[in-house]
Amino acid sequence: MMIIEHIESLNEDGDSYIEYSMQRYNVNAEIGENVTGSFEITENKPFLYENHEFLHSFYIDSNLTKIVFSLKKGLDAWDYQDKIALELERICFNLITYDNIHTFQPVCILSKIKTTKRHTIYSDALSVSDKGAFKIKIDSKSFYTEILNKSNSVLNSQKYDLYKTIYDILQCPNFAIQYMALYELLNSLLPIVSKGKTQKDVTTFFSKNKKKEYQVSFMPSRKKNKGQEDYFTYLRNQIGHPWGLSSEKIKNLGIKEATIKCLLRIINDVICEDCNLQY
Repeated sequence: MMIIEHIESLNEDGDSYIEYSMQRYNVNAEIGENVTGSFEITENKPFLYENHEFLHSFYIDSNLTKIVFSLKKGLDAWDYQDKIALELERICFNLITYDNIHTFQPVCILSKIKTTKRHTIYSDALSVSDKGAFKIKIDSKSFYTEILNKSNSVLNSQKYDLYKTIYDILQCPNFAIQYMALYELLNSLLPIVSKGKTQKDVTTFFSKNKKKEYQVSFMPSRKKNKGQEDYFTYLRNQIGHPWGLSSEKIKNLGIKEATIKCLLRIINDVICEDCNLQY
């Protein structure tokens, strides 16, 4: 249920707030054989915005199960739901691409609004062993600063639909299918360097960009006389055209979360034009 609380007045900054439950943003990931890992925010306290139009602060609970946005004094969360939802998506994109957080089919659901409205509304929610485990901890200030300040274009209305497409892709329960869809999205965003839209556009992109994450390996295409392919294209073709591979190689074709995160960061750079697209 979405719970709307009634309060008589605002006494201090942040009294009115909106809360979302976060599902599958911090899954207990298999790091190795009989080893799992998770994430925790330490010394956790709300992060205060500087000179924001309407938000006073935001807070993510230590195990990433909820996120709360508090409004400036005199403002009501009920009136800013759509704008807060955009800020939520902007931050969540940065969470998804954060290396040490393991996500799978992540989703946020509006769970509570504390409002100054003069009524209460209820409505349906949007929809001892031999094993080892470890937890990565990071203090809230550095964590919030990083995820808040990472650059993306979620708030750009002309590019928002691209991020909506990404979120839809990430709801697929299979990493390989996620990867194939994200690869095709990347390909669609790149300049055409050959006749028609082909995978050569992706290979050219990686050969022309020198950022650390773009310095991917190249290997000969499995097609005769087709030159070399970048790692992402080579992997895409192994998944899409597995013939000629041994059963062991096919078994090991599974896409890792780290590969998805890397591809997401690259796509984001392309959307933000934070890379070389002139060649």
